[in-house]
Formats: sequence, structure tokens, C-alpha cells
Amino acid sequence: MPCTLRLRAHVLTMKKRFLSTVLILLLMMLMLPGACADYIYPAPGPVALGQPFDHLVATVAAGASVTGNLPEGLRLETEAQGGEANVYLRGSVAAAGYYACIINIDNATFTCPVTVTPEQPLVAVSPSLRCFPGEAVQVSISATGPEGGQLSYQWYQSLTAADQGSPVGGAIDASLMAPTDQLGTLYYRCLVSAEAAGLSSSTLSDPISVTVEELSVSGLFVETLPLRTEYLTGDTLETEGLTIRAQLDNDESRILSEGFGVYPTRLDQPGTQEIEVSYQGKTCVFSVSVQQAEENITGIGVLTLPKKTSYVVGDTLDTAGLSIRVYTGDGYRDVSEGLECSPASFDTAGDQTVTVRYGDRECTFTVPVSQEAVPAGLSVARLPDKIQYAVGESLDSTGLVIRQISSSNESTDIYSGFTCSPTEFSAAGHQEITVTYGDLSCRFNVTVTQAAASPSPSPTPSPSPTRQPTATPAPTAVPQPAATVAPTISPASARSNGSARTFFVVVMIASLLALAALGGYVFVMNRGGLDQARQSIKDLFDRFRKH
Repeated sequence: MPCTLRLRAHVLTMKKRFLSTVLILLLMMLMLPGACADYIYPAPGPVALGQPFDHLVATVAAGASVTGNLPEGLRLETEAQGGEANVYLRGSVAAAGYYACIINIDNATFTCPVTVTPEQPLVAVSPSLRCFPGEAVQVSISATGPEGGQLSYQWYQSLTAADQGSPVGGAIDASLMAPTDQLGTLYYRCLVSAEAAGLSSSTLSDPISVTVEELSVSGLFVETLPLRTEYLTGDTLETEGLTIRAQLDNDESRILSEGFGVYPTRLDQPGTQEIEVSYQGKTCVFSVSVQQAEENITGIGVLTLPKKTSYVVGDTLDTAGLSIRVYTGDGYRDVSEGLECSPASFDTAGDQTVTVRYGDRECTFTVPVSQEAVPAGLSVARLPDKIQYAVGESLDSTGLVIRQISSSNESTDIYSGFTCSPTEFSAAGHQEITVTYGDLSCRFNVTVTQAAASPSPSPTPSPSPTRQPTATPAPTAVPQPAATVAPTISPASARSNGSARTFFVVVMIASLLALAALGGYVFVMNRGGLDQARQSIKDLFDRFRKH
């Protein structure tokens, strides 16, 4: 019988201890919401203009107050999940640029940077071509970019349609004269870049093939006459509208509007003038009417100079843009064709006088001729692929292209051989990079941010970085191309908002009171009930008084 009583007492004691353990675990679970702090997620990556944002900004306690100072088109949405809530940044903005989204959670404020890149250019390509060796052919694209943006071009040449190939030096226009001096097929692509609000996006066009074939011409025929067939003596032949049909040895034919030669080009004899057209050793002819000019030219003078006015020794005169004013007894007229200029090339350095002849009259203008072209300026043609860094990182100049301008106004793109300074970043902020090539230099900017701090260990299941309160500026688009790294919030400061701190203190006090009550309950139960516990306390005080 005593053994049975002891067994029952032992079982009762085990039940009491199990119940105490369960109560303690329940109290700890009640404390967990106070131990779980808000979590701030990294900023979103760049988003193309028109693409909607759907970015998880933070996880906060359920019921937390969430507000924001956001660019037009963006909004904050909160979705409850258990005892927490996820805060999302959603919507889209109307213009490309850098934006600072100010978000307030209870009494804490942090900034979420948002980057919106311009829309990619839309590109259409010209058809693929087949031609003869030496024939003049041109490939081209048409491109549209974002409103207010600026487009730039770079052509690439490859041996296969699948490869982007190598850049073609100086090919920075919407069209390209393709070389046709070798048989075979080459492929051309154009990289079109659109720049707006300090940001850029690019589109690589589909390939355009140019096939050079070895075909012989068996005959040449005039397909359509030029638009102008009547002239005055002294005029220059105009070939606009002239097309010829080249009959090939394989019984095919090609219609050509360029690449052939015509003779003569100056029409000095009145009457019917026969014009010879030549192409690959074959000829055909057509006729024009030439009348004697009756005007009395009293003088001529240079009206506009050629576009190119600086030369180096060995250059050939370029008369594009040159026009003169011809004075007659009845007034004057402006002429830009039929002009004869000498000298046609420049063999010595110094100021050279160019003589312009029209009819039996002459006028002159002067151009400077230097011994050789020298570099005169340097600029950044394309920024590096990476312009965003953290403190401690090194500069990566991959993708950087600089453009050198010579004294003769010729430009050359340079892809290597230059130096950049600085190459290491020890402080946060906008950092100016100096690019040096020879004796010339140019500059561009990158953005350097503080390196992300490593969160300290925490015994709780969820590490809880906290936002540092900052001032609340209005969201603005940053003009220079500088990406912003998301702020890193340390776990030690994650509970800075007053509401979370107050809730934690209240839960701790309630937990201590509950633990004290639980201890009293266990003490009473272990002492055989309330009466036995009172007797034990009374005996304890009696022994204390006796001593």
C-alpha cells in the first residue's frame, strides 16, 4: 500500500512538472511576436520604362502604420500573413530616371531607391543584298527611341548570322557602305543605344547579309533616262533618275542606279550631246540637249564654304557644301554644281588658296593645310558596363569606348590602350573617373555606396535588420547616371520604433508575473495542497523566530 501511494505521488508530481513545462512554452510563444522585428529587403533592380513594379519592400508586425512619399504612379500595398504583414511597392512611373521612395513604418523612415531605364529602341533593317565585286552597296536601319532621348549607333561585322561580330571602326551612323572587294557573304548588325535621363538601353538589330558574287556582264542598257535632259553650256550633267540594266552571263539581269561611270560630266558644246555610261567593261549611251547660255556673267563670289575646311598634306579637296553667287546683268543666281576647283589635292603645308572657276570667271578661298593630323580632343563615346560600386571595390572599365577627334575633324573610336584614375574606391559618393589617352583626357562619373554590413548573430528564428530613421525628402529623379545600392539595416537597430518597444516591455512584464504565479502554483502543489503549504510556511517562520 505505501508503494502504491508513493507511485501515485510520483505520477502526480510528473503531471505537475509537465503542465509547468507546457505553460512556460506557451508564454515563450506569446513573447515571439515581440522578438520578431521588421525586416527591410534590398532595393529592386533596374526596371524598363513601362514595366510594372511588384517589389517586396519590408515585413512588419501586423497592424503597423505604413505610409510613403512616392513618385507618381507608385503605391504601397500591405498584405497580412499570420502575425506579420508584407509591404509591397507596386505600380509604374511615366518617365525614366532615378527615384528615391521614402517609406515610413510607424516612427521609422527609410529610402528605397528605384531605377527606371528608358524604353529599348525599335529597330527595322534594310533587306539583305547580293552584288558584284566592287559594286557600291549600302546597308541601313531605321530606329525610334524614347521621346526626348538620343540615339547612337555602332555597326558590327561577322562571318555568321548567329554572331554579333566585331565593331566596324567609325561606323556610327544609321547606314553603312559595305565593302564588296572580296567574294562571299558577310553579316552586319547595328547596336542602337537610346539615352534619356542619364540612363541608356540598347537594341541589337537583326543581321543583314551582303553576298558578293562573281558574275560577268554581257550587255548594258539604259533602263530610265535622268530626270534632267536639257542643259545650258557650262552646266554639269545630273544623273539623278538614271538607271541601267546589266545583262548577266546566266541570263539574269540587274537594275543599277549607282556604281557606273558617265562621260562627259561638263557640257560645253551646244547641240545634242551623247553621254556614255560604262560598267564592268560594257557601255551604253543616251543623249541630252545643250543650249548656248545667253546670260552675261559679270562676276562670281564664294557664297558658302565647303563643309571641310581643314586638311593635312596628301588630302584631296572636298567641295561638298561649296556654293557661289553668279552675278549677271539681270541680277544674280546661286550655283552649287558645275564648279571647277584647283588644286584638287594638297602637297605642302600652310594656307592654300583654292581657285573656283565657273565659265570664264574665277573666285578664291583659303584653307589651312597641316603637316599631319594631330589629336585635338577626347570624349566618352560609351560608358563602361558597370558604373555602380561599393566602397572597397575596383574600377571595371569593360565596355568603355572613347572617341578621339583630330585636327582635321576626323573621329576615331578607341577600345583599349587608355588608362583610368582612380581605380580603387575608398569613400562613398559620386566619383569622377579621369580617362587618359596620350596627352588628352576626358571624364565620366560612377556612384560608390557604403559596403553592406554583415548582420550580427541572433538566437531568434528570424534575423531582424532595422531601418535607420532619415529625413524625408521629396522623391526626385537624379540627373546623372548613378545607381543607388539599397540601405543595409543592422539587426541591433531593428526595433527602433516606439510601438514595437512598448509592446515588448508589456509582454516581458506579463511573462514575469505569469512565471511567478506558475512558481507559486508548483510550490503549493508540491507541498500537498494549499493547507499543507500554509503549514510549511508557518513552520518556516517559527524556526526563524527561534533562531
